[in-house]
Amino acid sequence: STPTGKTGTPTPQAVNLAFQVTVNAVDELWNVLSSTDEIAITSSDTNALLPANATLVNGTQTFWVTFGSISPPNFTVTATDVTDATKTANTGTPTTDQ
Repeated sequence: STPTGKTGTPTPQAVNLAFQVTVNAVDELWNVLSSTDEIAITSSDTNALLPANATLVNGTQTFWVTFGSISPPNFTVTATDVTDATKTANTGTPTTDQ
């Protein structure tokens, strides 16, 4: 586990090609929790195609995102818990658009 709970290395994503983003509800030790909270996905790419809000299933959910802009070259994707506003939104490491 990492200090942020994030795993893997961001892979450059192509414009107009969908990619997966997995969201997990976790405790302070990064263990996945059983949760059915509703999650919203946003992006710093104002032209991105974003999924509708969805609920977590057993604490996890996979979303599809498609970047729609070439510039600037780095974009972020943010997951926000809309069921419980006291939880901090989590933004992924910037991903380079190809």
